Amino acid sequence: MNQKTTDNLKEESTWLRLVFIILYAILLNITEFVIGVVVVIQFLSKLFTGKVVHQGTIFGQNLSTYMYEIIRFLTFKTDEMPWPINPWPNGPPTDDPKDSEPDESEESEPADESEEKAEKAEKPKKPASAKPKAKRRVAKITKTKSEPKSDS
Repeated sequence: MNQKTTDNLKEESTWLRLVFIILYAILLNITEFVIGVVVVIQFLSKLFTGKVVHQGTIFGQNLSTYMYEIIRFLTFKTDEMPWPINPWPNGPPTDDPKDSEPDESEESEPADESEEKAEKAEKPKKPASAKPKAKRRVAKITKTKSEPKSDS
């Protein structure tokens, strides 16, 4: 093995992250189960009362945001650990703009400065006034009234 690989294997923070990956993977499975319970409760509430439980929709949103935060941590998109290390999410996820672009410092490093300059020259520059991405369309289930059937 080369020296860099040996140094990477000895990196304590990577092994500590593995412990957190295992713990958060377990929490992700528990959260999946809890979301399933919320879905069943909401469905039964809608079935028998005609209304969903308002607190259930809020809790379901927060749970899905929590799952999103766990997945971002597990896939190395962020180093921020979700709850219980950080506060419980409240509302839909908010992405940090600095997370939208891949971190160039963690990609393969060029052998010398001339290669680095050549790579920078090849990359197209983004225009300063780039249009924001269009919002996704969200499908909603709407109630439709059907005509009563006649027994003629």
